[in-house]
Amino acid sequence: MKFTAIFMMVMALLAMFVGSHANPAPKVPVKQIGKAVGKGIGVLGAAGTAHEIYRNIKDRRSG
Repeated sequence: MKFTAIFMMVMALLAMFVGSHANPAPKVPVKQIGKAVGKGIGVLGAAGTAHEIYRNIKDRRSG
């Protein structure tokens, strides 16, 4: 139990030291990231819809 607490404290200290040297300015604009995420969600939605249509057609032939 004490080992876990000490391990977590050491890891938190390391994260603070390593994180302090990070560059705060993003290299890719947030707007471009938003567009990419939106397209990804759209593709997943289309794939899900296509799968539902396929299952409905397959179930109709079976029954």
